[in-house]
Parts: sequence; C-alpha cells; structure tokens
Amino acid sequence: MSADFWAGYISGAVGIIIGNPLDVVKVRLQARDALAAQTPSAYFRQFENTAALVTGTAAPIVGYGALNALLFVSYNRTEAALNGMAGVQSSLWTTWAAGAVGGLATWVVSTPTELVKCRAQLSSPPRSSWAIAKQIYRTEGARGMYFGGVVTALRDSIGYGFYFWSYELSTRWMAAAPGDASSFHQEAAKVLLCGGLAGVVTWASVFPLDVIKTRVQTQRAFGGEAETARLLGEGRTPEAPSQARQGAVQMAKAAYREEGLRVFFRGLTVCSVRAFVVNAVQWAVYEWVMRELGQSKKRQQQQHQRDEHKMRPHDVLIVGGGPAGLSTATYLARQLRAAVLFDSGVYRNARAEHMHGVLGFDHAAPASLRSKARADLLARYETTTFVDGVVTRIDKTPQGLFRAVTGDGRTWHGRRVVLATGVTDIMAPIPGFDACWGRSVFHCLYCHGYESRGAATAGVLTGGLVAQAALGVHMAWMAKQLADRVTIYAHGDEAMARDLEAAIDKTPFVVDARRIARMEHGPGETEVTLYFEDGTSVTEGFLAHGPRTKVNGPFVEQLSLDLTDSGDIKTVNALGETTCPGVYAAGDNMQMMKAVPLAAAAGVMAVAGLSGPLSSESQVEVEVEQ
Repeated sequence: MSADFWAGYISGAVGIIIGNPLDVVKVRLQARDALAAQTPSAYFRQFENTAALVTGTAAPIVGYGALNALLFVSYNRTEAALNGMAGVQSSLWTTWAAGAVGGLATWVVSTPTELVKCRAQLSSPPRSSWAIAKQIYRTEGARGMYFGGVVTALRDSIGYGFYFWSYELSTRWMAAAPGDASSFHQEAAKVLLCGGLAGVVTWASVFPLDVIKTRVQTQRAFGGEAETARLLGEGRTPEAPSQARQGAVQMAKAAYREEGLRVFFRGLTVCSVRAFVVNAVQWAVYEWVMRELGQSKKRQQQQHQRDEHKMRPHDVLIVGGGPAGLSTATYLARQLRAAVLFDSGVYRNARAEHMHGVLGFDHAAPASLRSKARADLLARYETTTFVDGVVTRIDKTPQGLFRAVTGDGRTWHGRRVVLATGVTDIMAPIPGFDACWGRSVFHCLYCHGYESRGAATAGVLTGGLVAQAALGVHMAWMAKQLADRVTIYAHGDEAMARDLEAAIDKTPFVVDARRIARMEHGPGETEVTLYFEDGTSVTEGFLAHGPRTKVNGPFVEQLSLDLTDSGDIKTVNALGETTCPGVYAAGDNMQMMKAVPLAAAAGVMAVAGLSGPLSSESQVEVEVEQ
C-alpha cells in the first residue's frame, strides 16, 4: 500500500488515543439536554472511573485509522487530478475541493465508526465498542450501522475541505515568513502549530452539524442502557416501545426550539482544545511516517521544484483571465514565451447571460469563450502556467524583475507585466440602478439591445461618461435604431437639460429633466421602470447609460501609472506600453471602447510591443532574491 495510506492510518490511530478523553466529554455535552448540561470539569468528576475516559476508543482506533488512511489517499489523489485537469499550480480552492472529496470518501467508514463511538461513550455502565456494534447489527441490521449517514457525510465533506485548506494556508504563510532556513525543531514546531490550527478551524466550521449528528445517532438507546436513555432525555426505559427516530432536520428544529442557538455550540471549547492537540500530533506523526517510509526525499524534491518554479523569472506575468489576458497568453505561447496568467475569477460581463459581436461566439455565454481559450492553451502549448488567485501586489526587484504576490502568499517573478485586469463599472447613484445593470440598463448598444429591437420606447440616461449633450444625442440615435421613441433623461441636471434641448433640434427625441427617485427591473425581460420624485413613473423598453469605470486592482498606485481623463490606464503608444517601463495594459482598462473583440485585440498588440525588447535583452540567468 502507498506511504500516505500508512501515514494516514497510524496518525489517525494516534490521534484517537490522545483525544478520546476530551471526545467523551464533548459527546456527553452535546447529547445532554439543557437542564442536564454541566461544565466539562463537573463531567470529569461524575465519570464512573478513569476507564470511562477511554470508553469507545477501540472502534475509533480501528475505524478512524482506516478513515484517516482513506482520507489522505483520497485527498492526495483528488488534488493531483484537479491540478492536472485545470493545468494550474495547486491553489487553495483545489486544496479545499480535494479535501471535501476526501471527506466525502470517508463516509463509508466514518458513519459506523461515529455511531458506535458515540453510543459507547454514553453507555453506563461502560460497554465495549464491539458489544455496541454487535447490538446495533443484531437489532437494526447492516443498515442500522449507517444511521445518521447523511449529516455525517455533510459534516465530513465541509469539515475536511476546511481542514486541508487551513493547513495549506498556514503552512504557506509560515513558509513565506522572512528568516533563515528553519532547523528540524523549528520545522516540527511549524507542523504542530499548523496542524493544531487546522483542527480548530475544521471544528469551528462544522460544529453545529456535529451537534446534530451526535443527537441523531444517540437519540435511541438500546437494551441494557437505561442510564443512556435517561441521559438522552427520552423519558423511557430501553424496554419501552420504540418511537420513530427523528431525522437531522427534525432534530435541529427541535433542539433550536427547546434551547436556542447555544445548543449548537455546547462543547465547542472542549472540542477546540481537543482538536488543537489531536491534529497537531496527528500532522506531526503523518509527516514523520512519510519521512520514515522514504517519502521525505520525494516531498523535498517536489517542494524544491515548486520553489524553483516560483523563483524562476518568467518572461511575462499576465494579470487577468478575461479575453485580453487569454489573448496575450496565446500569442506569447506561439513564441515559446514562458508566461504566468493570474485569473481572479472576476469579470466585468459576469452578469451577462450572452455576449455578442464575437466571431464564432455570438450569443454565447462569456464563460464559454474563457473556458475554450484556456482549454486550447493547455492542450496545444506548454509554456503557460495558470494561477487561479488574486494578485495583491506588484513591485520591482533590485535586479529589474517584476515581482507579483498572490493572496495566498506565493511569489512570482517576470521580466514584463501585462495588466489585463479589466474594470469595474461605477453605478449611477440611483436606488435600484445596480439591480437593473446588465439586465435592462445597457452600456453598449452593440453588445446589447438587438434582442430588444422593436421596443415602443427606450431611454438614455446622462451622467457618467455621457457628460456632454452631444454624447447623449449620439447614444439616442443608436437607441432609435432599436426603438420607436427615445427619451433622454437628465436626472435633475438642469444645465445638461438645457444643452440637450438645444442639441435635439430637428431630431425625434425628447428630454426629461426630472430627477429619478428609483428604478426597478421589469416588468418585461429588458424593461425598466423609472420612478420620479414627483410621484409619477414611466416604463422604458430598455435604458442606455455609459458609466465611468475604475481599473481593477491596486496596481495603478503600486506602479505609479498615469490615467486618462476617463479613468483608463494611459498608454504611450499603440502597443499598450504604460508610463511604467516594462508594464503593458490590455483590454478594457486602457481603451474607451470596451468590448470583447477589442480587448482580445489589445492583448495581441501588447505581445507585439513587448516581444522585441524581450528578444534583445541578455539571456543570462538572473538569481531571484527571496
């Protein structure tokens, strides 16, 4: 069997031996009703004898050892598969997803293990785990061993997602901390601390689910356990006729109705202490066993490769995973340029169900273009690395390289930077405007509007980039192609209204200077209803508005970039070079006309601009400082 199987098995068994006494306290706290609940110290005084603190240990040692082995094997294989499919370096998202899959895979072991353990811990006088298991099987059959399985699976998938996520996050944070190389003792201390924190985060994320699971699995006592029945508040002896057992939802509702929210956090303190100790030791044992089984060298080599990859200066760092960034990456790949593309997952057209005017993708979902472009890059080219994450800082090193730091603490170096970050639209300060944006209020009547053709009426809202009457009239003419009648709304701007009145002479348009109090989407698919301060309202087939925008990310300030009057990144030539040498801009963040085809074209221009300087530079290896 694999090393991670045995490392997981042994560390799981050790964790149970260490943590079982506090787990007994936690289960009894969770299972008791509010009147019977006492402090953990009071519970210790009431235990029948010292042996009661190790009650129910046998089943978890066998079961949880297997569970932990299955967990680590499933996690490691799933993470490798996810990274392979996505073609990215391991991200915190893939770590969480792999942990969730691993947790779900343990369901077949965790449900019967938890059931036997909880019932054994509540038994009085103490009974062995084997006796409890036989009793359940004899009275309820194999199906009875999986009672409470749904809530257990939900708890484990969510909990183990956060388990591996928090461990990975804390280890990355400590690895990124400045200082000399760590000694063996320092590394051991880091593993203990990170493992302990992972345990606490895990239980904090799923403790209410664990309370429900415990109550579901222990709500029914069985033969010879009158004390257990009393502890659970069933009001009957085991010999009394059985009542229908409650499901997780019913149990949660009943617990909340009787005791309020506090019932879902009873025992959390004890559990957190136990979680820190157990998982600190568990991770330390896991890492130690992996090393003893010959995996240490392999893991060190993998870490060295990751560090080397992180430290190696790439040709280009691309910030943004939209059309501009993907176009940049594609053209760089065609020249065998090593590039890293950072995709934050934030896109300006996220609200749009369809995009238009994109050859081959007309009326397609924006996500389909992004996924197809990424798939093509991964299938055909080998020099592009995808990183799903947010770049929080870009600066320049003494060697003249650009350094990008992601939100999870990783650092990347490159010789050039292409900012394809996109922009954020600045919503008009009208209540309801944001809810209508992209649904019935459109910024571009090439991208949207055709689907509303033949509308009886349409509107144009001034303000934002429509700060001059001529622009308002220009947008009105575009709207007139799609609607029978167009009204230009000045929204209380009397000066704009006067300029518009003069500009619309001999046009079919009308001007409405009234101030809009609020707006609502509907009632039609692209209709918008405007409510004025005078109490009246009007419904338009759609509304056109050109908002001002803000460049995404903190890079304008960090790199001291100049902006245009409209708020876009200023470029010094047609190739997208900014006022910071070595930094290029591409897409919506550097051009007035913001559309998918133009954004993609800007990526091509940026590659054309940076390729020459890159080729002429010395190819001598540069040592990257940490």
